[in-house]
Amino acid sequence: MDVTVCLLSGATKTLRIERDSCIGDLRANAKKSFSCNVVHLVTLEGKELPDSAAVPVDEPLTAVVAPFIVCSTERAFAALPGNGSLITWGHASCGGDSSTVQGRSLRHIYATRCAFDGAVCTWGNRMYGGDSSAVHSSLHRGIGQIFSTDYAFAALTEAGSVITWGNPRFGGDSLSAQPKLAQSPVMQLFSTRYAFAALTAAGKVVTWGNIAAGGDSSAVEFQLQESSVKHIHSNGFAFAALQSDGNVVTWGHPTFGGDCS
Repeated sequence: MDVTVCLLSGATKTLRIERDSCIGDLRANAKKSFSCNVVHLVTLEGKELPDSAAVPVDEPLTAVVAPFIVCSTERAFAALPGNGSLITWGHASCGGDSSTVQGRSLRHIYATRCAFDGAVCTWGNRMYGGDSSAVHSSLHRGIGQIFSTDYAFAALTEAGSVITWGNPRFGGDSLSAQPKLAQSPVMQLFSTRYAFAALTAAGKVVTWGNIAAGGDSSAVEFQLQESSVKHIHSNGFAFAALQSDGNVVTWGHPTFGGDCS
């Protein structure tokens, strides 16, 4: 049976498979034929087909390809060439040596100054988030996004909870913030170089990390409570919250925008 498979770039190939083949077989064939990491096959209507599904007859399919990703720490690089493998080089203590996580199929890479995270396995300097063993059991599944400061990581789960690791002084310890984080699902995380801010579904802001870099928003707590927060912006040392009534509330290092009074 012949099946037409297209890439978003416009490249098209007709692939021959057995009539009783499943989508997984066709995806493997497309991966080899196009020499790229085909992660999904979708119909003309945009429906993603699971690997166990039967191959549609006389219907062209579109292949979704994983992008080539390059990421860096202060002294090392990491690349995902698109086939799920990992290539690293540079200073070993800053993530250039990924021998401990080789053999895993990775989708994305995140970095602090000296450590990488690859959804979700970590390597590099342990004081910069390279060691996630303390929270490893919580990182097995359900991770939606990962964020970082210079020295720590924060994972946002699909359920809206937050898991942190790395240097506790710079965002790696969110224990004091967890009671507030548990009050409403977290929708998004933001970071400066040394602190995190979480925006919850209720429009509330929760902060932790280095005080001078925005890790403590208690001084503007009253202002943040006056109106729900729609979005948060940050630079290296300060946060600015845009509220639903159009007001802006800032906190963090005053020299870098933390004081707009």
